[in-house]
Amino acid sequence: MRGIKDSRFIRNKMPQSSQNWICIQTKDLKDSLDQKINCSSVLLQLLANRNINTEEEINSFLNPSIKVLKSPALLPNIDIAVRRLKKAIKAKESVLIFGDYDTDGIVSSVLMFNFLKKAGLDPDIYIPDRFDEGYDISLDFIRNKVLESDSDFVNKSSKKVHHIRSKYSLIICVDCGTNSNQVKDYILSGKSSDIDIIVCDHHEPSGHEDFKPGSASALENQYIIINPKLPDSKYPFKNLSGAGVTFKFIFAAFKGLDASMKSRFEKKFGKTYIRSLLDLVAISTIADLMPLVDENRAIVCIGLKMLNKTENYGLKKLVEKFLNDKKDITTHDIGFIIAPRLNAAGRIKNAMDSVEILKEEFEEKSEDTRKNEISKIIDDLDLFNIERQLIQKEILKEILESKKYDFERIVNDQKIFISKSSEWNEGVLGVVAANLVKKLNVPVILFKENKDKLKGSGRSIEKFDLLDSISLLKDYFIKFGGHRQACGITMDIKKYEVFEQELIKIAQNNLDDIDIRKHYYYDLEIDFSQVNEELISELKRMEPFGIDNPKPVFLTKGCSIQESRQLQNGKHVSLLLKNSNLIVKAILFNAEDKKQVIINTGNHIDILFNIEENNWNGKKEARIVIVSFDSSPSTLISI
Repeated sequence: MRGIKDSRFIRNKMPQSSQNWICIQTKDLKDSLDQKINCSSVLLQLLANRNINTEEEINSFLNPSIKVLKSPALLPNIDIAVRRLKKAIKAKESVLIFGDYDTDGIVSSVLMFNFLKKAGLDPDIYIPDRFDEGYDISLDFIRNKVLESDSDFVNKSSKKVHHIRSKYSLIICVDCGTNSNQVKDYILSGKSSDIDIIVCDHHEPSGHEDFKPGSASALENQYIIINPKLPDSKYPFKNLSGAGVTFKFIFAAFKGLDASMKSRFEKKFGKTYIRSLLDLVAISTIADLMPLVDENRAIVCIGLKMLNKTENYGLKKLVEKFLNDKKDITTHDIGFIIAPRLNAAGRIKNAMDSVEILKEEFEEKSEDTRKNEISKIIDDLDLFNIERQLIQKEILKEILESKKYDFERIVNDQKIFISKSSEWNEGVLGVVAANLVKKLNVPVILFKENKDKLKGSGRSIEKFDLLDSISLLKDYFIKFGGHRQACGITMDIKKYEVFEQELIKIAQNNLDDIDIRKHYYYDLEIDFSQVNEELISELKRMEPFGIDNPKPVFLTKGCSIQESRQLQNGKHVSLLLKNSNLIVKAILFNAEDKKQVIINTGNHIDILFNIEENNWNGKKEARIVIVSFDSSPSTLISI
């Protein structure tokens, strides 16, 4: 999870314990608010630090409700898309759902599939192969896998095909399709007049300046894009996941069904159908690192609570196996346990395994057959995830231990790390890049070399907009896309060296030494007398934590080390710390990744920390998790 952005805050004028510790201090915190709202001044300060200041904003944040969800009608082109889908349902058309191979794309595909099945259609799902095809729908896919020759129209003497027809009259792209400009141009050219495409997507658009919501061209063409980020979009919240946009389309289509159609399918949908989708939408929102504010916060709050009683059998079995029927499921559980396993199939093999778990099959298979299939696939996903972790660790170790990289020069001079190899598994390059960003604190792009092509994944730091930066070099690419802090690139290997040089120049021009220094943001300074059940209870009201709503970080100075012991051969350190005449248990995770570890008792340290409730032998108590520490050299010993 990332920290809070500098632009929303000012630096506290108080002296810092460490040069890379930055206190978040908002302006104009109103003293009258704590009288109107039932919470402490500490909680009010934490909310203000997240730009939540007014009584209305605070109440909405602390009491997330489905009522905050925006109307789907505000999304661009959604009315056109609903009319087209109703036509397909009435005529029982052949429909293909085209998704992406990550968790967001998998969930989006399944949401659409399950809805169309309930509505009486028999759609197909296609998830492209990460290794052979890459991200997004392509013209090759349309030509090779959608269009087919009509043999009755073949001139046998010339062997020339006079007519091409499509296997599908409607393709619904989910979590992709916004920037498939070659496919859009092909569809709109009339060369394949029997295919319509609906896009449910959330990626930043490019090349759509003439494709404005509600315009005449949008009404007339066969390529309908629903995306809150389209030019002139009136949708007030731009940060839905791909599955979030797909959910909105399903919601609008469900509401738009004719009365006769609704009554026909009433038993399959049920009275709480729309709300029942939020568990899957929550998973996609967390997995795709969407900001957990506004309606995303409501989606995730509601969705997490639903997971223990989900109506999706495959999801239920995933939760049972990997979360052990945990009652209070968190964003961490989804982001680090469930989502990696759903992602693993696409990283190692093909994402259709994950799709198969979450599909709701109806009359096609017996209940026992379906249960056995799902059980086997879940076991396979676990094995895929273990394999993914091993591959990831091997590549990371190879890079960090390689003598060909001078990381001191790369970090201080280049300000970005770019590399390629024919030996790397491209399915894990994004994860490895993210690991390297944490260690180096500079943007990273890694490429898999395959003959004359390179396919790469990039991750970035807060101060460097990766998508904007590579967009300046788009002429070098065959295909590219992504977000501010993540990107994917396909390019000709002949252009690699020039691209590398140009991107290094962009990084050097946009990043200063201070930008690549690891910074820790904290909310406010407290002492141990304030670390109590009341504060823990209030922190729980701020959950779920995630992007744009990080776990609160506190500063306490002058903590005396009463006891220190290493756990798991020095991997973690357990501590007893004293402050304000109170002793609190603390833990420093992953101490082996740090240069030094606290072991000396009787010395004093300043700490940045999170607060959590620790359950041990049936007893609940406060525990602090150290994020960073600062002390005199005598307090520390190298390991």
